[in-house]
Amino acid sequence: MKVLFIAIGIIIAAALLAALRVFFGLGHPGNAAPYALRRQPRRENCPLRGKSILCLGSSISSGFSSGGVSFLDYLGRIDGCCIIQETVSATTLADRGHYSYLKRLRRRMARMGQPPDYFICQLSTNDATFRSVPGKISRSRRPEDFDVSTTVGGIEAVLATVREAWDCPVIFYTAARYDNPRYHKLVNLLVELREKWDFTLLDLWHDTAFNALSPEERALYMNDAIHPTRAGYLRWWLPQFERVLAETPVTAKNK
Repeated sequence: MKVLFIAIGIIIAAALLAALRVFFGLGHPGNAAPYALRRQPRRENCPLRGKSILCLGSSISSGFSSGGVSFLDYLGRIDGCCIIQETVSATTLADRGHYSYLKRLRRRMARMGQPPDYFICQLSTNDATFRSVPGKISRSRRPEDFDVSTTVGGIEAVLATVREAWDCPVIFYTAARYDNPRYHKLVNLLVELREKWDFTLLDLWHDTAFNALSPEERALYMNDAIHPTRAGYLRWWLPQFERVLAETPVTAKNK
């Protein structure tokens, strides 16, 4: 009987380790020591140094498969940015509950004394995964006219809220390309929304050069179809954000 219990324990432990590897990137080569945050040198005379960035997002922004380290942490460590993370895994732009993007943004705003230099928002993959209603682009710019139960309505409410309260540069970003037609549709709607709201869009989905990884690079940079490893954030994603931030002038109120 004792041997049986030991065997069962070994099986359970192996299953737990496999789950940690699959879902959280534990032991993944892309999360190895060379990519650790503390090992990255600080960039001297960086024009982004001291700039404050509020990021509203979900698991990609929070580093779900990389030990809680994402491109935001590298921006803080390497470029000297002041990062304010409002990132919660499995949350949506569609207003589906207490932790929706919009509700978290409003709570965060109530606690902030001044606007950030930049506002970054992730187009959540969860809206596709959980089958949020995509919605339609409104003709209005008034928050009360948006159907926030839809993804597009949630996006427009976020944009209107940030513009009214802070009027700082807004940068939306997408996930890298993966096999999900529902998310592809949301990316295309975001492209249309840019024409209405005039925000900066870091469209990683449609960027052919960005997505042209070798099989070896993809194995190192991605833990699964959606979530990067630390190597992916550092080598693949960080340069994109550094570029778009450097190209976007600071215009926030009270700056």
